[in-house]
Amino acid sequence: MIFKIVNDILINSTDKRRFDKGHKYYKDGYIQSVKYTNKNKILTIEGEVASANNSSVYNSSIIIDLKNKNIENAFCDCEDYHKRSSYGDFNLCKHIVASGLYVCNLLKSDVISNLKQTTFVVKNNDKIKRNIDFINKDLLEYFKSKPKEKVNLDIKVEYAGEHNFNCDFKIGIDKMYVMKDLKEFAFCRLQSKSLVYGVDFAYNPIDNYFDYENEKIYCKCISSGNSIWSCGMRKLRIRRFCKE
Repeated sequence: MIFKIVNDILINSTDKRRFDKGHKYYKDGYIQSVKYTNKNKILTIEGEVASANNSSVYNSSIIIDLKNKNIENAFCDCEDYHKRSSYGDFNLCKHIVASGLYVCNLLKSDVISNLKQTTFVVKNNDKIKRNIDFINKDLLEYFKSKPKEKVNLDIKVEYAGEHNFNCDFKIGIDKMYVMKDLKEFAFCRLQSKSLVYGVDFAYNPIDNYFDYENEKIYCKCISSGNSIWSCGMRKLRIRRFCKE
């Protein structure tokens, strides 16, 4: 499983403080662009990562031999990497870690959503462009056998008068995403199809589940005979919401 190999190498090739910083840079959106290719079991990752104050952008790269599970080469033009690394001795900096984690999560999310794996990803403001190349069968087999993962459901309810309520739905695991179309979600759930909400998360009823309380609220929303669906809209008006 490629993403696990990459993740283990990132963890074992730096200290916890730098790994945690790299993870924070990835989560907080400091990555400007990432390009990766996988040819003959050689994974190459190239990334541009902004500094904490956005005053600089650092170019980083790492080449991983997936078969032997080791680093063939690595580079970053930040001062920390130059101080700590030498030829053949790769002590990864937070910028390399951030780019590597970005690709790890792309690999996972693409398999979860049953999409083809990307070979080129560029972040332009809030837009991400993808070129589709191939399906990673090893990762797909991994997710077929893994246990279900609990998904969180956040609902903001506002009273709208006359027994009406406006509801905003958000779904996710670590990061929450707006559920723009509850009707589409219900359809995908019934059909056991995936629904992509972002690079890091795709809901799949086969792999994910709600806890008892969230499942109860969801079922009440779906089963309400007086619901007014707002397809493609963030808000759904539901009459007599939460009445037993």
